[in-house]
Amino acid sequence: MLKYTADGRVVKGPQVGPVSSKYEEDVFPGNHSSVWGSWYDTKLQRWGYRCCHSTNRQSYCTGKAGRAAVAASEAARLGAAAS
Repeated sequence: MLKYTADGRVVKGPQVGPVSSKYEEDVFPGNHSSVWGSWYDTKLQRWGYRCCHSTNRQSYCTGKAGRAAVAASEAARLGAAAS
């Protein structure tokens, strides 16, 4: 049986430790600076990394340069499709 103080602390009984998760938190694989699922691509309707806007979970982070390269590639692809 547990007994508590008025502010909610355990006075008597087993002490409950911090809640632990089976998942690691704030893990940044592949040189990413944000966690998976921190960005959502509305065109593809897929989750990705905020730092490089990659929707491939196993990708290596290319940062701002990667975002610029994807934007240039999209612009070239759309420009070629419009012609």
